Amino acid sequence: MAPDPTAGPAVQYPPRRRILHLAVDYPDAHDRTKTLAIRNFVKANPAVDHVVVALTRTGDPRQVDLIRGDGAGDQLVYSMRYWGPPFGMLLFPSMAIVARRIRALMEQEGIRVDLVHAHKLCFEGISGYLLSRWLRVPLVCSIRAEAESKILRYLPHYRPLIRRIVRHSRRLYYVSLWYRGEIERLFPEAQPLGRELPNFCPGTRLAADAVPDPCRLVTILHLDIYKKKGLGRLLPAFARLAARRPGLSLDIIGR
Repeated sequence: MAPDPTAGPAVQYPPRRRILHLAVDYPDAHDRTKTLAIRNFVKANPAVDHVVVALTRTGDPRQVDLIRGDGAGDQLVYSMRYWGPPFGMLLFPSMAIVARRIRALMEQEGIRVDLVHAHKLCFEGISGYLLSRWLRVPLVCSIRAEAESKILRYLPHYRPLIRRIVRHSRRLYYVSLWYRGEIERLFPEAQPLGRELPNFCPGTRLAADAVPDPCRLVTILHLDIYKKKGLGRLLPAFARLAARRPGLSLDIIGR
């Protein structure tokens, strides 16, 4: 059919951007019980395309593998089990190997991205830093205090590397906002880069007429890892507060 000469010019839509996410805490084919926070964040941002490399550490190099999909039908997730000793030993070599494997995967699958989002500064951030430089695309990093604090405290010789990653990043997203002061104390160059990034909880909305109860406190956490979430410190602190404030209550919510 000949084109209609009276028709206006075809609408030109800008190409969609694509983000490469590197995340250990993402439900994948190796472990479907991982926390949903990062997955919720990815699914809540449909304005761009996403490719996720979900990482699972193994101390046995014979268990290293790569599975297309998340084990639940999402083919834009790659489940990568990588080798790495415990306690952060040989952290840089293991993360460099991860970066090389991801670059090879992208070349094999023809994946092109506009941005790399590493979902922990001191772990995935190392792989993201290398990939960002190799691919010549920007890097952003999320900061989760439970993981970052261990590396910065017990492996202080990694601080110069983390400083380079901070300087290279376009943004630092604080999921653990309370740790921002420590990051900026160690790395003053992080100050202009920081932004808040709360965990996403879909389907939880307050009624329009809801009035907060100042005597009712709520905490939401993954109960299978309650020690990491600090519940053992929260309960004694709340008990001391409740002794001075009759009627105070604490709800603990989590699977």
